[in-house]
Amino acid sequence: MKNYSFKLFMYLIMLMIITLTACSQEESVRPDEIELSTQSLQTIDARGLTAAVFNVKNDPTTYGLNFSNDGIKGLDLSEGNYLFCAPYNSNCLSFSIDENGLFQYDSSLDVNFDGAGTSSLIVNGFDIDMVTSNLSTRFINIKNTLGNGVVINYENPGSKTINLLPGGYLFCAPYNRNCLNFTVNANSTGGYVSFDSSLDEIFSGAGTNTLTVTGFKVTLQTSVLSSKKYNILNDTLNGLVIGFNNNGTQLVKILPGTYNFCAPYNVNCLPFTMGTGGEVSYAPAYEPYFDVLAITNSQNSDIDYELIVTGVNFTVDTTNLSHSRFNFTGPTTNNWVGGYNNNGTEVINFLPGDYHFCAPYHTNCQLITVAQGPGTDGIISYDSALEPYFTGQGTSTLTVSDSSTVYLDISAPAGGNGLTPETAFNALPD
Repeated sequence: MKNYSFKLFMYLIMLMIITLTACSQEESVRPDEIELSTQSLQTIDARGLTAAVFNVKNDPTTYGLNFSNDGIKGLDLSEGNYLFCAPYNSNCLSFSIDENGLFQYDSSLDVNFDGAGTSSLIVNGFDIDMVTSNLSTRFINIKNTLGNGVVINYENPGSKTINLLPGGYLFCAPYNRNCLNFTVNANSTGGYVSFDSSLDEIFSGAGTNTLTVTGFKVTLQTSVLSSKKYNILNDTLNGLVIGFNNNGTQLVKILPGTYNFCAPYNVNCLPFTMGTGGEVSYAPAYEPYFDVLAITNSQNSDIDYELIVTGVNFTVDTTNLSHSRFNFTGPTTNNWVGGYNNNGTEVINFLPGDYHFCAPYHTNCQLITVAQGPGTDGIISYDSALEPYFTGQGTSTLTVSDSSTVYLDISAPAGGNGLTPETAFNALPD
C-alpha cells in the first residue's frame, strides 16, 4: 500500500511540473513576436548583399532576429509588417506577410526584393565599385552611419565591387578610423553614390556607381633614421595603416585623421595629423623629431607636404667587443631595428624609446633606453646591473665591453685549460 501511495504521489508531482512548464511557455510567446521554426513558413536569401549580417524586425519595432549572412534563413512570420535591415538596424526596407504567410512589398522595391506573393524572399542591393588604388592604407571597412555595424572588412586590393542596400554608410581606412560618409541612392536604372561636396578632394564619382577614394599625399623623409623598418598606425595604436622598409623617402596617401609613426614596427611611436585640407601637422612636443616642408607644386600650384622624421643621435663604441657584428632590436628582441659590422664606433639615430643591444646578432640582448638630450643628442640609460658591460650612463655615448676578459689559447693541447694571455675575447653576458 505504501509503495502504491508513493508512486501516485510522484505521478502527481510530474503532472504538475508538465502543466507549469506548458503554461510558462504559453506566456512567453507573444502574438507579434518573430519566431524561428524547424518547419519554416518563409525563407530569406540575402547572399547577394555584401553585408556580413542582417536582421528582420517587426514594424513598429518591438522584436527582431539577427542573422549572419551565410546562407538561406528560415523564418516563421505571422501576418504583419516587417523590416529587413543590413547591417543590423540600418538601411531598412519594408515588407509584409499576408494572411496566407506570403511576402508582399511595394513595387518600388522590385529592384531590391524578389519574391512577392511567394514564401521566399531574395534580397539584392546595388553593385558599387570601390576604387582605392590612390589610398596607401592597407585595411578598409564599410560601416553603417552610426559606426556600430560593420558591412565588410577587407584588405585594400585597389578596387572592389560591393553590393549595398540604399542608405548611408561610412568608409573607414584603416578599420573603424578616419571614417567619411557616403550614400547609396536608387533610381530607375540602379544605384549611384553621393556625398557632401566638402569631400570632393577625397571622393569622386557622384551620380555613378563608382566611388573613387583618393588620400592626401605626404612624403615621409626618413633617411636620417637608423631603423631599417617603420610603420604607420592609427591614432589608438591598434590598427595598421601600412609598413615600409626604410628606403629614405616614401610617398603615402591617407585620409584626414591622426596617425602614429613608429620605428621599429609598432613601438616608439610619435603622432602626427593629416588635416581635412591635406596639411600635415604635429604637436609642439614632437618638434625635436618631426619637421614639415610645404612645397608648392610648379605644375598645378598644389602644396605638397613632406614630413621629415629625425630621431636623436648617440654613439656606440664597440672597440672592446670581439664580436664582428651586433644589432639592435626594439623592446621585444624579435623586433628588428638594424644590424652593424663592428667597426669600433657607430653613430646611431633612433626615435626615443626602449631598445636591445645584441652581440652577436640576436644573442645576449641587453635593454637600453634612448631619451631626448640637448639639441639632437640622445641620452642613454640602462639598468645599473649592466655597468660591468655598459658605460656611458646619462651621456650620448654607449661603450660596450666586458669587465671580465677571458683569454683563449687555441694552441693548447686537448684536455688543457686553454688559458693564456695570447687571445682576448670580450662578450656580453647571456
